[in-house]
Amino acid sequence: MDYIGAFLVFLGALLAIKGATWNDEEKGWRKITAIGWASSIIALMGLIVAFYQIHTSNLSSSQKSKELKTILRNSEVTSEQLKQYQEVVSEIRAHSERQLQTTMIQYVVLSPDQIWEAPNIIYPGSIVEFFLWKGALELQYGARRVFVRSSWNNHVRIPIIGNSGEELRWKVKNVSGYKDEGKIMVVSTPRIRSSDWSWLEEKLDKLPE
Repeated sequence: MDYIGAFLVFLGALLAIKGATWNDEEKGWRKITAIGWASSIIALMGLIVAFYQIHTSNLSSSQKSKELKTILRNSEVTSEQLKQYQEVVSEIRAHSERQLQTTMIQYVVLSPDQIWEAPNIIYPGSIVEFFLWKGALELQYGARRVFVRSSWNNHVRIPIIGNSGEELRWKVKNVSGYKDEGKIMVVSTPRIRSSDWSWLEEKLDKLPE
């Protein structure tokens, strides 16, 4: 279809070159010769084809424009949904990073003055819990010494003090005069174990500018 209009124009031009499209000796419409009529009809057909092609092109452009607007509109909706999903995921992640997790639990038996070396690292903000111990213990971490007095029917929670994200080796000593035994458990959060996180910095980041 794109080539028909050009072909008709070319054909009309050939007929015009041929000449004899007008006869002055005749009167009225009879002055137009057969070649003249053929040229006129071909010119009219070329004009119709050109108008049709323009109309079709405009319709196609309009349709493509509508499709583009629809795609952009859907893209905006998708982007907004993606943003909402990212916010939800961030909230879930932040919430999970604050949840206490048991990082160690072990049953330990200690003779008098015996020291148990812990197999893991503890961090400031962690909690060391003692269960079922009947006598006295000493919790040692860093340069600190904490006296722990427990009994068979309760447990003791000791919060660990220090700088954020600081890795601390620790151990427990039996300072009672008899053999003792019980469970030792450590709980902390992923944020407690991170040296990059600061509770104060997080609060400041959320303040409006």
